[in-house]
Amino acid sequence: MSKDDMVRRIATAWCAVPSSGSVPERLKRVASILYAIRNEQLSPSELAQLSDDLLSEDDEVMAAVEHYFYARSQVANAEYSSANMKMFIVGYQLAKLAGIDMRHNKSKPTTPPSQLQQTWALLGADQGKQDLDAANACRAKGGKAIINAPTFRMPPNFTGSFGGVQMDKVRY
Repeated sequence: MSKDDMVRRIATAWCAVPSSGSVPERLKRVASILYAIRNEQLSPSELAQLSDDLLSEDDEVMAAVEHYFYARSQVANAEYSSANMKMFIVGYQLAKLAGIDMRHNKSKPTTPPSQLQQTWALLGADQGKQDLDAANACRAKGGKAIINAPTFRMPPNFTGSFGGVQMDKVRY
C-alpha cells in the first residue's frame, strides 16, 4: 500500500469515528488527539483505546494525517482562511527545506520536508473551506450570523533553531 493510500485510509477512519457536535467541532477534536498522539502526550492506556486503523508506525504518514486535520479544522473553524493556511503550508515545507527548525514541541523534531504532508495539508485546507461553507449555510438557514475567517492571520508560535541559533516561541 502506498503512503498516500495509508494516509487516505487513516483519515477516512478518523472521519468515521462517532462523535457529537458540528463538523468543525469534531475536526478540532480529531486534530487535537492527533497532535497528542504525535507528541507522545497520550498514556499507553489511552493509546490502547484507539483502533489500529487510526494509526501508523510511519511518522511521515502520521504527520500527513495530522497536518491534514490541523489545516482542515483551522479553516473549518475560521481560525485561518483557506488561502492563508495554504500559504503557511507551502511556507512550512520551504522552511524545512531551508533547514529552519519550526517545531512546536521542544522535545520532538519536525519530520523532514514531505510532498505527502504538503499535499494532504493543502487538501485539508480545501476541505476545511467546504466545511466552513456548509456550516455557514446551516447558520444562515437558522437565522444565525455566518463566521468569516480573517483575511490574514500570523502563524502559531514555534520553537526551534536555524543556523545553530536557538529560537524559543518566536513569532514572525
